[in-house]
Amino acid sequence: MDMFSRINFLLGVGLLAAIGFYFAGNYLIVWPLSHVAPDWVKPIAGVAVLASLALTVQILSKVVTNMMGVASYTD
Repeated sequence: MDMFSRINFLLGVGLLAAIGFYFAGNYLIVWPLSHVAPDWVKPIAGVAVLASLALTVQILSKVVTNMMGVASYTD
C-alpha cells in the first residue's frame, strides 16, 4: 500500500467510528436522558463526547498497529 491509500483508509475508519459514536450517543444516551432528566443532558453529553473520542483513538491505534507504517521504505 502506498502512503495515500493508508492515510485515506485511516481517515475513513476514523470518520466511520466518529459518526457511529455520534449517532449512538445521540439516540441512545441524549434523547432518552432529555426526557428523564433534562438538567443532566449537557454534562452527560460532554462525557459521552470525550469517551467517544477516546474510543475512536483506541480503534485507530489498533488499526495502525496492523499496518507496517504510513511511510514505506525501500532498500
